[in-house]
Amino acid sequence: MVHPEFRRQGIFTKLLDDAIRSAMERNYKSIILNSPAQSHSGTGFLKQLPCEFAFSEFQMKWSGTELDDYEDAVVRPSRREDEETEIQLDIQCFRFTEKEARDYYQRILHEDTLKTMMIEKDGCPVGKIRVDQSGREAWIYGFSILPEYQGKGLGRKVLKKVVAEQGQLGYDIFLEVEATNEHALRLYESCGFKTIQRQDYYQYIGLQR
Repeated sequence: MVHPEFRRQGIFTKLLDDAIRSAMERNYKSIILNSPAQSHSGTGFLKQLPCEFAFSEFQMKWSGTELDDYEDAVVRPSRREDEETEIQLDIQCFRFTEKEARDYYQRILHEDTLKTMMIEKDGCPVGKIRVDQSGREAWIYGFSILPEYQGKGLGRKVLKKVVAEQGQLGYDIFLEVEATNEHALRLYESCGFKTIQRQDYYQYIGLQR
């Protein structure tokens, strides 16, 4: 972003050109650009670029709904021995490649505001949920459960437990979900989350190799 007083001077175009050049030099397979759906300047700028609409995400905020029936959910801090489970969750649930999942795991180890918690079932780690606390806000992401443990109500109880805990600590709680993920949308709405903004993502198609 560029400060309003310095817009229309080509600054953002130069920044974007440098970022795309850097991505190409690093041999990234794809580049995703995003803009708030309600930003006329952002969407207008993207229309000038060689890119195609890819998907939308909803940003949601917890409304403070009273939560119950989560006492038996088991969530604990992640440990180094959970590394392979975390990597497999990102591969199986978020379609990461193995290299992407391993690189990502190493990167977030050094994010001080981030807490990764493992979800257990019968003493075994079967999922994870991450909370990034900044100021008065807590953002939930990376919420995933191994496919064989999905659809059994475990995710709902875990989400309620984590949201209740963050709410008791005084945080405003947010998350993002892909607009086409109807199952997740229904889950979040049933736990008191309401959509506050839509973020649109575009696939950059100007890469030349």
